[in-house]
Amino acid sequence: LFAGAMTLQLLFPEFSLWMLISGIALLGGLYVIFGGLKAVMVTDTVQGILLLIVGTVIFVMVFIEIGGTWQAVNDAAPEGGMSVIKPADDDFMPWPGIFTGVLWLGFYYWTTNHVVVQKVLAAKSLDHGRWGALMAGALQVPFLFILVLPGLMGRALFPDLEESDHIWPALVFEFLPTGLRGLALAALIAALMSTMDSVLNGSASIAVNDFVKRRYKDLSEARLLLI
Repeated sequence: LFAGAMTLQLLFPEFSLWMLISGIALLGGLYVIFGGLKAVMVTDTVQGILLLIVGTVIFVMVFIEIGGTWQAVNDAAPEGGMSVIKPADDDFMPWPGIFTGVLWLGFYYWTTNHVVVQKVLAAKSLDHGRWGALMAGALQVPFLFILVLPGLMGRALFPDLEESDHIWPALVFEFLPTGLRGLALAALIAALMSTMDSVLNGSASIAVNDFVKRRYKDLSEARLLLI
């Protein structure tokens, strides 16, 4: 909510953060309530395709702008910024943390997080669920180039940017024409909303199935859906 409002504030500076946060929450909440999991999955798919297209365009344009070489990308990174494995005394991510924290967080997210599990269980068949999970995992690789590296290269292009959260919108405004610019910001905000709508829908289903349904066994499906 905060990240989406930060982006919107670049377009509508006359609105305060709390007003934009409220607007995003209301809009996301409404289509989750009236559309349910199907609305979440349809909007997430559209948002994902948008983000892939726009992110690819931005990566190519920014890559060309900084020199079009991998060395230029390396030069834009802070010292040690291109390495995942940091020294053991690193403040942010010491290398033992990969084995004691990161791997377990990944295992938790992809196998037990209800936001992911709910979508897999809603698949049309076992194979559809498997293909969907494998595709989602495979998409983590292009997102490195679509989201992470443009922000890294943006350090070299906007060294004086006061708010680091504004780097992606700054690249959008600087390098994309008007039509694509609107599409890019829509994709970014939509992607942020997809996280919110998935959590809203997932937490609602957990509350109903694990608590309400167990206590009140005679409630109809329509009543449970309403709750």
